[in-house]
Amino acid sequence: MNDISFTASDGWLKKFKTRNNIKFKNIHDERAAADLSNISEFKTKFIQIAKKYKTQDIFNADETGLFYKAVPTKSLVKDDFEYLIKKGVKERLTLLLGCSLEGEKLTPVIIGKSATPNA
Repeated sequence: MNDISFTASDGWLKKFKTRNNIKFKNIHDERAAADLSNISEFKTKFIQIAKKYKTQDIFNADETGLFYKAVPTKSLVKDDFEYLIKKGVKERLTLLLGCSLEGEKLTPVIIGKSATPNA
């Protein structure tokens, strides 16, 4: 039973991935860096603090990067189509986005580059 002549077609591989729920995903995430041991204690403290405020006064904010000159690096093209991909443009802005517990959206804030960035 050591037959190594098996070759899988694209269709076989696609159906195998579908049957086994295999997807192409990025496997990095900030959740892996979180300390989960104190969640229940934090939730209790947070609820006590939040009760002191009106829901319209509770906001969540986070920063995100916007690569405003980036172009797609993948596309559907014919097999015989010749194309050149230049190195990606890495110019970006950092945005601060936020909204209230009631859904009021804040105007996005653009965070500029530091003249002397600290690592």
